Amino acid sequence: MTDWLIPALLAPMLWAFVVLIDDNLLRNVFRNAYFGGIAAGLFALIPLLILLVLPHTIPAWPVLVAAIAAGLATTCFYFLLFRSLELAEPSIVTAISMLATAFVPVMAWLVVGEQLGVYQLIGLAVLVVSSVAMSLLDARGFRPNRALYIMAGGSVLYAAAAVAMKYVYGEVDYRSGYLFFAAGMVLGGLFLMTATKPGRGFIATARGFSLNVWGFIVVGELLNVCAEALQGLAVSRGPVSLVRALEGLQPAWVLLIALILFPFWPRYFREAAGAHRGAKFACFAVIIVGVIMVAR
Repeated sequence: MTDWLIPALLAPMLWAFVVLIDDNLLRNVFRNAYFGGIAAGLFALIPLLILLVLPHTIPAWPVLVAAIAAGLATTCFYFLLFRSLELAEPSIVTAISMLATAFVPVMAWLVVGEQLGVYQLIGLAVLVVSSVAMSLLDARGFRPNRALYIMAGGSVLYAAAAVAMKYVYGEVDYRSGYLFFAAGMVLGGLFLMTATKPGRGFIATARGFSLNVWGFIVVGELLNVCAEALQGLAVSRGPVSLVRALEGLQPAWVLLIALILFPFWPRYFREAAGAHRGAKFACFAVIIVGVIMVAR
């Protein structure tokens, strides 16, 4: 098994937990897209401080700028993700996000000269189509609105950040590259917190959160940090097009986790109560086929 595949498979599993936590936070706590983006950016302080005390190198300025810009773009993506969730169902937002994955091979070919084999391209297409289909099974109809354009723009931005980091990891070691990526995420969080009116209310609002709410926030953001680090490791070792395509496993992981935990906490895992389970498991089986094909 290729050394990039395991971290690429683990990242969407962790993000599935993050999605389930964020869904509840957005509905019951945050009620503000800026707070989600700020939290994602500021929690990148954890890998930043850890990597600062470890041996690292400062890359040439084009590489440095690319890494910081990718981190800024990723924080912006999280803000746009939460903004989209305010306007549309999670299933529709996820489907739009996965469609942007189709642009990554073109970007990667133009920027870093990455080329995929025929089986890998077919597997990528299988992953994208089956993931979008699985996400849309829960959608209750869709008419174009601002969520479509916001999430489409955010997803393309996120894809560009992944390709930029592939360029960075080709020029510098993973630890050093991720250090400056994390710095960019922190800068993005600080910008949202200081340069926007809703963001400036973050600290005052956060002080009113209960310990239970803070527990959910901390767990969710730590899982997000770990998922970002795993995806970065996978991108540094393997084709960025396929690493991004494997994020299509996220809806399947969300379904499986929700089904397991729904009997214990039905209030927090509404995904398991939805219909179309048979069709979802059929999509899951097709997703597995796509994973096998991209791993060839």
